[in-house]
Amino acid sequence: MDPSAQHSFCGLPYELSNFQGHFKCEPSVIVGRPSDRQQLANLVKAYPKVKAVGVGHSWWRQNFCSGVNSSAINIVTTELAETLPASQGKPERTISVDEEAMTATVAAGVTQRTLLRFLDNYRTAKSPDGYTLAAFSWFIDQTIAGAVATATHGSSFKHASLSHQLRGLTLMDASGSIRSITPSSDPHLWRAASVSAGRLGIILDVTISIVKNTAVRRSKEDISTEEFVTSLQRLQEDYKAAAGPAVAASSGAAKQDGGNATAAAAGGLGSISPLASYAVWQAVKSFDEVQLFWFIPSRMLWRVTFDRLTDGLSDEEAAKVMAADGPSNGLPEGAHAQMKVNAVGTGIGIDVAPTYWSDQYRLYLSINVVPGVYPARESYVSISEMENKLYAAWNSYDQYEVAVPLSKAGDCLGAVTKELYGPAQRWRGFRSPALVRFIRAEHSYLSPAVGDAVMYVNMEDHLSYINGNTNEDFQAVLRVFRSPVCGPARLHWGKAGWPQHAQCFDGAAEYPKTWCDFGCAVHQLDPTGKFSAEADRDIWQWSATDSSTGQRVADAGSCCSSSGFDHARCKCASRTDCSKE
Repeated sequence: MDPSAQHSFCGLPYELSNFQGHFKCEPSVIVGRPSDRQQLANLVKAYPKVKAVGVGHSWWRQNFCSGVNSSAINIVTTELAETLPASQGKPERTISVDEEAMTATVAAGVTQRTLLRFLDNYRTAKSPDGYTLAAFSWFIDQTIAGAVATATHGSSFKHASLSHQLRGLTLMDASGSIRSITPSSDPHLWRAASVSAGRLGIILDVTISIVKNTAVRRSKEDISTEEFVTSLQRLQEDYKAAAGPAVAASSGAAKQDGGNATAAAAGGLGSISPLASYAVWQAVKSFDEVQLFWFIPSRMLWRVTFDRLTDGLSDEEAAKVMAADGPSNGLPEGAHAQMKVNAVGTGIGIDVAPTYWSDQYRLYLSINVVPGVYPARESYVSISEMENKLYAAWNSYDQYEVAVPLSKAGDCLGAVTKELYGPAQRWRGFRSPALVRFIRAEHSYLSPAVGDAVMYVNMEDHLSYINGNTNEDFQAVLRVFRSPVCGPARLHWGKAGWPQHAQCFDGAAEYPKTWCDFGCAVHQLDPTGKFSAEADRDIWQWSATDSSTGQRVADAGSCCSSSGFDHARCKCASRTDCSKE
């Protein structure tokens, strides 16, 4: 973690727990702190169960912990020699900028905050004001590898998530071999590796697009929940009217491509024609880069908008961007037993007076949305170092995020607000504001935005740690998001909600066009399940049927080709080994 944002409760790199000391792995699981890539490869080969971790910005133990005993090891990427200088005040040793290609190559364990600060200070004749990322997240203290592995995002229909901004990555697979993957070198593996949830191997570095740090005007207006839902329903219908025929057209293109899982087969903004992209852009542009802070108990929102004052794109150019396709302890050297770290406690009084706390958060966060003209890095909102240090250490919380298809966003929020403000008064289970953002459809197999533009809603449960009881008001709202009226909304790969809101997870149902393509990448890069973590039986399951006979295929891997799942020969099938009843 960036030294300026550190606090004393983060277990890593000594204990396997999240950044607040919660979601701890079993004490017997080994923690790996390799110094170089050779030592890393040795550890990958030595242990049957392996998982990479960064600074623990996760709320999903089953996908965070590599296993449940000493045959499993979690590798801490921040301790590699190629990353360590970033936490020692020498980020230039971990980040390189190519001004001609407009990219930065970054060691996996470098945090998003460190990268943004480095780019801001990288001032040359080509860009006297430095550089930044085209779109970045509110929480920026996770490692860049963790961010792209989970499709971490800001709010941008043009630039989408950090994964979509990638131009290449380097990954160590289950054999300890190092692979460099780009969109052109292997389109199939690229769509899998650019959002992998850590399932394919250990990311070593990424190459990501950068933009000049030009001036951006930030504006803010207060709106009511009712105004928000009305505007969202209008956006939903405008988007459906513009995108519907285009999605049908892209399905025809997929058939002409032989039925393979190409970019066209994913549907959504990335696969439609330039003319259709222009129509979709016209429908969604009023929400482009918009971020909304929803103070649920107060029934109001901040609508924060951004206007790039220089180097802005015309409507035609924006449409094209949217249509375009990122030792001595008896263990092996670099492997260590865990050391216990205390977890964050609970904030005094947060279990009462929800409206009071909602108003306090408004006051606390108001400095982040002061209107004005600032360099892009400062204008687009993110939590500051001091805010992160104070916020993370004050009260334990679980963070959830759901991705609602834009084609259902208005109807979904209508149902959610009825649950929040109806007779049950579910708003009482919320304290901090929900953060609402929007991104375009993406091509990565496991992107929550694959196939459709989405509205992300980020929410925090600050009450469940108070007495150990379930925050039923909060969970009832999550159940609405996971119901058909909202999609169901897909869960974020690195946050809470697993497994309680994904019991008997059916990837073929939730990612119908791409789940088995990702399974083929797993079959190729990790055939023994080394990187499957505790979530192996809960999540990472693939099945298929023969397209001609309808019979279940004994080995779904037999449906794989070098370009992914053979959709002409096989059909990706729902799992039959568990019941949701």
